[in-house]
Amino acid sequence: MDTTYRSHVVARSGGTAVPEGARPLPSSERRAISSRRRRPQRNRWLRRAGVLCSAVLALAGSTALALWRSGLPQLEGEALLPGLASPVEIRRDAFGIPHIVAGSDHDAAMAQGWVHSQDRLWQMEWQRRISAGRLSELIGEETLDIDRFLRTLGVHRAAQRAAEELPERSRRVLQAYADGVNAYLATSPSLPPEFRILRAPRPAPWTPADSIAWTKMLAWNLGGNQQLELLRMRIHRAVGSERADELFPAAPFPVAPSEVPAHGSIEGLALLGDQLRALGGFGSYDAGSNAWVVAGRHTTDGRPIVANDPHLGAQLPSPWYLIELQGDQLHVAGASLPGLPLIAIGRSRHVAWGLTNLGADVQDWVVERLDPATPDQYRASEGWRPLLLREERIAVRGRHEEERLVVRATHNGPLLSDVTEDAAWGELAEEAPTALALRWSALDGGDTTFDAFVGLNHAVDEASIDAALRQWVAPPMNVVWADSKGSIGWRTTGRVPRRADGAGRLPIPGWLAAAEAPRYIAYEELPAETNPPRGYIVSANQRPPAPSTGPFLGEDWAPPFRANRIARTLSAAIEAGVPLDTTQMRAIQHDVGSDYAARLRMILLRVPLDNATDRERRAMTMLARWDGVNRPDDIGPSILQAWQRHLLLAVVDDDLGADDGLAWRAAEGLHRRQSTFLLALLDSSLPRTQGARRETGMVRPTQLASPQPNVLGPFGSLPDARWCDDRGSLVVESCAETAARALTAALDELAEMHGPRMESWRWGDVHRTQLSHAPLSQVRWLRPLVHRSLRAGGDAFSPNAGPVDWSEPYDHTHMPGFRQIVRPGPMDHGTGLIEGEGNRAIESDDRWIFAGGSSGHPASDHYDDQLALYGRGGDIAQMFGREEVTGPVRILILRPDASRTSWLDSGAIPNVEGLAHPNQLRAP
Repeated sequence: MDTTYRSHVVARSGGTAVPEGARPLPSSERRAISSRRRRPQRNRWLRRAGVLCSAVLALAGSTALALWRSGLPQLEGEALLPGLASPVEIRRDAFGIPHIVAGSDHDAAMAQGWVHSQDRLWQMEWQRRISAGRLSELIGEETLDIDRFLRTLGVHRAAQRAAEELPERSRRVLQAYADGVNAYLATSPSLPPEFRILRAPRPAPWTPADSIAWTKMLAWNLGGNQQLELLRMRIHRAVGSERADELFPAAPFPVAPSEVPAHGSIEGLALLGDQLRALGGFGSYDAGSNAWVVAGRHTTDGRPIVANDPHLGAQLPSPWYLIELQGDQLHVAGASLPGLPLIAIGRSRHVAWGLTNLGADVQDWVVERLDPATPDQYRASEGWRPLLLREERIAVRGRHEEERLVVRATHNGPLLSDVTEDAAWGELAEEAPTALALRWSALDGGDTTFDAFVGLNHAVDEASIDAALRQWVAPPMNVVWADSKGSIGWRTTGRVPRRADGAGRLPIPGWLAAAEAPRYIAYEELPAETNPPRGYIVSANQRPPAPSTGPFLGEDWAPPFRANRIARTLSAAIEAGVPLDTTQMRAIQHDVGSDYAARLRMILLRVPLDNATDRERRAMTMLARWDGVNRPDDIGPSILQAWQRHLLLAVVDDDLGADDGLAWRAAEGLHRRQSTFLLALLDSSLPRTQGARRETGMVRPTQLASPQPNVLGPFGSLPDARWCDDRGSLVVESCAETAARALTAALDELAEMHGPRMESWRWGDVHRTQLSHAPLSQVRWLRPLVHRSLRAGGDAFSPNAGPVDWSEPYDHTHMPGFRQIVRPGPMDHGTGLIEGEGNRAIESDDRWIFAGGSSGHPASDHYDDQLALYGRGGDIAQMFGREEVTGPVRILILRPDASRTSWLDSGAIPNVEGLAHPNQLRAP
């Protein structure tokens, strides 16, 4: 049967598929591509979802109050938990952080599922619906494209396979956790208010696959290479390979970029990626983090210190959940992820560890050539192969019938371009229709990442840490660690394709032999370091060792500014003989200085002022007086950030602006990934006074875990000054003239947003952290109840990172939302709160804090009770062990229920299959 579909969406019509020649999708289902100079509409679906929520929220008085407080959990007394072997004690401290003491590891995992459900049930359900592509059941048509994308991607299907392949030990942990979640669902009389506001059904039973699926969505969040490949491809088409390489260097493409599909699917995929990030609260593509470890010989108490602050999207509730777990073998404390058992980052009595995103290239777009006569075939290196097909059914709110979606895949991966308009009909050399498949290691079989988490939580020394990290698959990570024997180390881990230098920066033609799936780099070949002579290791997403000294891992690394600044601070203290403790670690975590900002400021001060207005001269004076530290009360950071944003847009817009939305994406990508482009361009082009030195040479080598590139990064030569010329004008503009115009535009924008007085442009007022609730922050009536905002300092390159959201300038939506300073070994007694700079410091204690609160319930006292302390630069003593949990404590005892052997016996929730519909592959 010929199964050619223009949209690959099968409409229901008496149960019969619409045959070839069916009409295209109606205009209401087509994606609106952002226009030139227009900000990407990343949150369109959220605003419309807000209208739905507003309509549903037609409540008042006592009814509304009862609704709002529904689902508040029981925190004291006793409760029954079927399936426990013995009673479990849950001691909650003054911040509601649970400290679980159980008689066995199994019971500890069950209790963790219980408390996660108590505090974060809506968050867990929202995350599960994202990973399973089931949002349209709640939101309706507005999220249908996202559901199509996620069903095609197949995250939940891959998670189901991973759950089935895990070793028995890990399966038991996941099942115990799921049993705890389901026991809470079976016994909880009411649900959090989001369920009623959105008229969401009671959650289906939790499964181990639901837990693993969210780890894969986090891997998607941390793996932004697929978006950078799309961006590179579009830039190559716009300006040619030679000029494109000045912006984003790339290896030669085996096929001319003009032969890659040029239709709306490319921009459509980019927009879908943005919408998915908004849905998941993922923030920007700056999914970085800081982590470092210092050997005991450099600390006050002789024990090594591990500091870590992972950077994820700013949201409430937080993606992190602080917890202590104690069973018969397990005893750990740290940051867990709602929906998953155990902890992701933290410490035990024997080891402490932190994580940062490695950023290795594990995603590839593959251009697949389809058979024009039989579109259910595609061209592989050895000849034609049949496509793999499956059907997905998507329930849509407001529709009587489910939508049927035909998902196509090749051996490389799913054809994600199918979910965008006209995706399968771009012509490749006028020979055959083409499509884009995504090859991603997280979709492959044999994903034992959760087994690595289990191993880390039980590790006791370097050998057991190494054994655990061998099981890590996705996402590739940097792990810094210390053990109670005094060893420190850093290791990269994960499943990374073995590539030639430069490969993977652009889409691959799938019909060539070179495009066949590469082998993975052996664990032993991945970069690692143990007990270096310098006595510390820093990981801040910088480039690992160069290809000449190790395998090629990719090219899209964070600039080295954060890593260099942290290493320089540690090195200076050690060279001065200053013993390191919590106070110094905290100071580094809150450092809002930026080497990048300091250099850019010095370069921009060389812009001639011959024709400047009084306002522009005053702005330059403020920049000259500013020291490059991005403090919230300073005005200089606001001027610098606005100026560089408008300048980067001016540099690329006339070259790339003809392609809808491309200039915005290129400018933002340059700032975050190739930030040295602007430094090099301006430093080589702006006039300089006699004797002035080149600012791009101001790089001081530092001792890190791996060599650092110079400030020019991958550029073999200085960028061409032609980038500064406005191609639409009749004259040739210099970089100085373009910079002057950009300054005027920046000052106009700041005046429009914050008033004409420069004194009101303080960075903390211009640059606010926006902690959004999904989706209630989009409901005008509810936003004050669920949304929080903080004054923020820093920039994208400060250790206390504060990258700017370019689509909503100058919001801060990607943040170091969790901080820890911990040691392995015996714990010092916690002493309560530590305030920030200028207050009393306590040495030799372990600390933690995150931006938010333990509870995800907006009416709870613990919804945001750590936020004010976090904003002041403070933290909390990490109490470890039952005897350490002192102060105001609420105790809940979970007891076995002798009348039932499991939560299923209650009959409170149906015993149904998991969220994912069964999907079967078939060949045509």
